[in-house]
Amino acid sequence: MTNSIPEINSVLQQYFDKVLVLTVPRFKERQEKVNERLKGIDFEFFYGTDKNDLDGSFISDNYVYDKKDTLEIRKYYSPLNTGEIACSLSHRNIYQAIVDKGWKRVLIFEDDVVPDFDNLPLIIDALKELPENWELFYLGYLKNEKATIGKRLKQGWYQIMGRFGLSRIPVSMIKRSLPQKFSPSLLRAGFHDCIHAYAVSKEGAKKMIAAQTPVKYRADNLLSALILKQELNAFISKEHLFYQEIFIDKNHKSTVRVKKPTA
Repeated sequence: MTNSIPEINSVLQQYFDKVLVLTVPRFKERQEKVNERLKGIDFEFFYGTDKNDLDGSFISDNYVYDKKDTLEIRKYYSPLNTGEIACSLSHRNIYQAIVDKGWKRVLIFEDDVVPDFDNLPLIIDALKELPENWELFYLGYLKNEKATIGKRLKQGWYQIMGRFGLSRIPVSMIKRSLPQKFSPSLLRAGFHDCIHAYAVSKEGAKKMIAAQTPVKYRADNLLSALILKQELNAFISKEHLFYQEIFIDKNHKSTVRVKKPTA
């Protein structure tokens, strides 16, 4: 793989209407890091919702908790914390901008994204292999990278649990939890965590807005919920093209699940 960063950037700029990095104004250090890490790739910062700006009244008006929205087999999800709500609102704001501005395809990074420069040239073939009607494309993710024998056995056991009413989610969703073969560079998406690097089409953005207004899910669980319900035409790259900083630097801490400071 010999494609240079300028070549890759050219492909990205031709394919996507926008390349955005989601951040909040006070994360200056993160912005400096991502500017360096994505050097050579043209992008714009998109400023999302800061959890420190949310109060109880706003949250009660914009967030609804229903334990039935869980994606766990054996238990219900806990209510979202303030950081998770802010993260979900931030991603939803991007989807709204996509629709409002008429962008057809947008590549979205979070501000702690880290490119895998060894694999990055694979993005060129991956974009060529996406079908015209794709709605979501993960370029980085966690969980269920491959449908291994062990994962298939576990999936089968969960389906048995579901048939006996022992699962919190229906069998139809469990069946779609593992990725499926599609093309040399792509798999059909299953249930995956993290959205530090993903692409969304305008049609996909419309569906995400509808499902996340008011906020119901963590930002990454929203995508998985729609995939498992077969409501999104979604794909993952077989190889990770981007990682999250926390995957490669154990000293890095996510701000999403850190409690909001009290006055």
